[in-house]
Amino acid sequence: MRFEGDPDELPPVAAALLRYGGELGRHRNAVDRACADLSRAADAAVSRLEGRLRAARARLAAVDPEDGAALAAAQREVEEATTNRDTGLEQRRRIDQTVADLRARSGPRLLAAVRTTEQGRSRLLVFWQAVDRAVSAFDTAVSRCLGRTPAPIGMPAAAGGVSGPAMRGVVPPRTATLPPLGPGGHVLVPLDLIDDSDSSVRSAADFQKVSMRVMRDGLLRLQTEIIPAVRGGEGLEAMRERDVRTGLGGAPASYVRVYEAFFGDTSVKLSRSADGRYTVRNGYHRIWLAKQAGLDVLPADVAEEP
Repeated sequence: MRFEGDPDELPPVAAALLRYGGELGRHRNAVDRACADLSRAADAAVSRLEGRLRAARARLAAVDPEDGAALAAAQREVEEATTNRDTGLEQRRRIDQTVADLRARSGPRLLAAVRTTEQGRSRLLVFWQAVDRAVSAFDTAVSRCLGRTPAPIGMPAAAGGVSGPAMRGVVPPRTATLPPLGPGGHVLVPLDLIDDSDSSVRSAADFQKVSMRVMRDGLLRLQTEIIPAVRGGEGLEAMRERDVRTGLGGAPASYVRVYEAFFGDTSVKLSRSADGRYTVRNGYHRIWLAKQAGLDVLPADVAEEP
């Protein structure tokens, strides 16, 4: 029999995994904010050291060359200020390297955790689609043997046709749908059902409009934070508020830009064929990178093939 309820309610573990993904996303945000605060503090410290060096040089330039003691003191001040400035620059460089290393190490681990949060959901949806197809094929075969016509979903059986519990809830492959997500009726489509074999995207060199690094950051934010938020009813205005809170407004992978890239007019667009698979109308780069990152699902605007 087909599960006719909300797939979100199917296994409690799926909801728990998604909450775990949300917690990971909030942790990542806290780390990002801490790194940004540290970088700003380091920039401010370097600016103060450079200001002191400029002031020391100005005082040296104003010293009477005939005043040996004053000249020596001003030169020592410049030397000390130069040493302090150079030390500050070196510390700033080390901070940049530490932050980069932290993100490089945490990124793959976080993506792996994100994959775990979505695997249960996407695989269960694929499972139910397979059940739909199997039940539909079985019903069609039985109907042909009996010389009867199977009824469409929600319609009574044709004269002499099969009706009752055997047909209730049976969904042919074309009409077996994934649950809608967001105000535009997008759905989370399992990536292993998307046929992008005609894509020209093969490497980082094919990313021209948006760099692969920016798109990767956007996919991470999408999976860990935006999808759970959209499930909770948040929309574009809530994304703007998140950008304000986190200081990401205008950033290449801000909440607003990522939301619009997957739930706006330029979202991934697919066509669903009779066999339950999907062809690509828009979004080859996002699909290719999501598959490379090992993700399981992407939001998409889906149309049925005629």
